[in-house]
Amino acid sequence: TPWPPGSGRGRPGSGTSDRGPRPVRRGGGGAVPPGAQAGLGRALWWAGAAAWWTLDGFITATNYHRMGQGTSLTWGRAMQTAMASAWMWVPLTVFALWLADRFPLDRDRWTRHLPVLLAGALGVCVARALAVVALNPWIGWYETLPPIGEVLLTSVLNNLFLFFMLVGVGHALLYARRFRERDEQLARAELRSLKM
Repeated sequence: TPWPPGSGRGRPGSGTSDRGPRPVRRGGGGAVPPGAQAGLGRALWWAGAAAWWTLDGFITATNYHRMGQGTSLTWGRAMQTAMASAWMWVPLTVFALWLADRFPLDRDRWTRHLPVLLAGALGVCVARALAVVALNPWIGWYETLPPIGEVLLTSVLNNLFLFFMLVGVGHALLYARRFRERDEQLARAELRSLKM
């Protein structure tokens, strides 16, 4: 028997009511609107990507400088090239996480979403190759810039696998969030059943 309209109750176990979806509640605080959750998640993506790639750039610069001891490679130049390469990955990392969140390789949709991810990977490789060509006069990755085809091939070899690793991280975050949301829905359903 359906619940009477306006009672504020949905079907048992449905996780919804006739008043619309409920915002997720966090322990010890008020309701968190879904839009605010999404905004917070994106902010954490940017912060995490910036922190990770800054650390990666610093470690890479340290290795460059150590291997270049006895040459003309200075610490400043090693930092310049390594940090520029690393920081270019910050927006691309957020893009990879967004693609995984928006077009996940679910069992029922992977055939539709896989071409989107492949196109995203190709776009990232092309974007990084064009960025190298445009910024090389200031950053100096190459003393003499190779032909664009060679730069593009190098970008594919260096960046394609890394991009799909980031997409994998995005899938892990997505499934962890789904698992957490499912547990929260079950907990709310059990709480409502106890109050009946």
